[in-house]
Amino acid sequence: MFFEDQEHTRLSGTYENVGSTAWMPPWAMYMLIEKVKPSFDVFSLGKTIWSMVSSKSLLPFWFHEKEEFNLETMFPDIPEMTLLNDLLNKCIVEMDIVIDKSFLRGTQSDKIQNLCREHSVLMISTLFEELMLADKKDRTICFQKFPQMVNPVIPIENVGGLMRYEVEHRTSCQPVCERRVFEQFQFHPKLSEGNFIFDLIQNKSIEERKKELKNENVEDHKEASALVIGWFPELADYSPGQDEKIKELMKKMSEDNDLIRYRYNQIKPPEAPEGEILSRDWALFRRTQAHLLYAIEYIRKYGPDPNVISGKLENEILDIDYCITGSLAGCLASKDKKIREIFRIMCPNGRLLPDQLPCDKNKKFKVM
Repeated sequence: MFFEDQEHTRLSGTYENVGSTAWMPPWAMYMLIEKVKPSFDVFSLGKTIWSMVSSKSLLPFWFHEKEEFNLETMFPDIPEMTLLNDLLNKCIVEMDIVIDKSFLRGTQSDKIQNLCREHSVLMISTLFEELMLADKKDRTICFQKFPQMVNPVIPIENVGGLMRYEVEHRTSCQPVCERRVFEQFQFHPKLSEGNFIFDLIQNKSIEERKKELKNENVEDHKEASALVIGWFPELADYSPGQDEKIKELMKKMSEDNDLIRYRYNQIKPPEAPEGEILSRDWALFRRTQAHLLYAIEYIRKYGPDPNVISGKLENEILDIDYCITGSLAGCLASKDKKIREIFRIMCPNGRLLPDQLPCDKNKKFKVM
């Protein structure tokens, strides 16, 4: 049961905070009214239970497992505290946030640093690679925004690594925050100082990687486009303006889990698990869904000929990784219009940061 304030007596119609913010989920700060969910009350209930048992008035954020706030530490002679901590773990949940380069570049440093300190910010290998392949000025500006501390973000594997985990273990890669690359790390200070210098071997590796990415992305695009046209022959004669066809297919990709599993089974390698056991929590499922969505969107923009290659293809293919990992985490921080649109289709109940951009007001392909 939860309190539903239909007349908005306790929430403002803007981004203004109203009420006791110490008891609300930190990730609900500055959120629009329509984004508020019953799970927020579950979070607040957990903090209320903690205060009742501990007799303390305030639990910062979701720090109930830290030693100074842990009920098992506070009451070592009461075995039931273990069960109570299990309950709190299900109520007081922190937010995992996948960030992309557009958000990192377009957000003020203090906001990035607060986000890193107050939440679990996930940096997929794709973002780190993008930053290392960027020009020196761009790379320096981005690294300057991270807090100078141990573990400023949680570095996790790219989508390929997540899928390899699922193939090997025959189970979902969830929670993605546990697929971290390092337990402890810190960015090299020269990355933010602007005087990090690549040696000859590193420079050669960077140039080779750029060529590899370009070739891999072109081939992936051609393969995905050909498959989409074969699976959905109504797109073979698609011409600009036939938006209803695109919207209908996007809706299918958003809602029809069985269709995604069926298409996955058609293209999966022999060693991969069968599609019947996949859910939306699997990277294998999300990758199939994302590649189909991006191929449909590419056909909408450039037509059905897979040999028509956009100069932006390299970046557009990289964007898929953010949509996949963001949908697995349930939250994505991006200021890229197309990434946000695809994420909304893949994860309609997920959280986007920021809540709204000016370009969101007139989304052309909104799947209801």
